[in-house]
Amino acid sequence: MKDISLTTKSEFAAITKAVFAASTADDVFIGFNDEVKMTTRFANNQIIQNIVTRRPQLSIKVSFGEKVGWHRGDKFDSESLHAAVLQAEKIATVAPEDPQHMPSLGALHHKKHPRFSEATAQIEPQDFAEKVSAVVEKCKSAGVNGAGIFFASKTHVGVASNKGLFAFEALTSSSFSLTATLADSTG
Repeated sequence: MKDISLTTKSEFAAITKAVFAASTADDVFIGFNDEVKMTTRFANNQIIQNIVTRRPQLSIKVSFGEKVGWHRGDKFDSESLHAAVLQAEKIATVAPEDPQHMPSLGALHHKKHPRFSEATAQIEPQDFAEKVSAVVEKCKSAGVNGAGIFFASKTHVGVASNKGLFAFEALTSSSFSLTATLADSTG
């Protein structure tokens, strides 16, 4: 995953600036997620899938009073951002009023809890394949049928509002699961 660049904090700030400039809504909220995932699946003591996917997504919520519109997209060039804002505003203008609508938050100060592992962020598909191959070999030598999944992700998330909220964080996650099966048992 080390060779896949995700949207940076400064790029997210530029996106928010463009969205806010394009909107005429009373309230604008942006939710952002840019994630790269690696997944290796194995069954019957062999690797059956080893994939990497990247999925960026931007969600724009606008409101005029209690009339709310949403738009989600994955293109961040200025023309696409402008079109997304216009679409969200068009939806808001024809939407019924939502009496439960809560306005966006302003600037917040919150304690940071780092959830980023450099080792996880640097892992590559070949590393996954090697680690799973070692598990498969142990299953074979023990006479069991091994199946499972090895997963890792690197994500950049952000939120912002035209009321002053701005937060951005990098995080990683990983998991491993193995099911070993014998003729009379599974564990």
